[in-house]
Amino acid sequence: MNKHDQYEKLLRSLLTDENYRPMRSRDMARILNSPRKEFHEFRGVLEELRQHGEVMRGHDARWRLPARETEVI
Repeated sequence: MNKHDQYEKLLRSLLTDENYRPMRSRDMARILNSPRKEFHEFRGVLEELRQHGEVMRGHDARWRLPARETEVI
């Protein structure tokens, strides 16, 4: 498994954890023990997930899962 795939797997796991709270990229990288020299690649994976609609970056620069639509009756 290459670095890109590893980061994608780790990020999906982090973001879907029930205790996850929205955080910034650098905080996520630190929690996942990503070396500083790999931050560009790490951030690139986050951007790919964003482009596919799997995550979103809020106005506060914190990453979160997209809000789920709720049905109003």
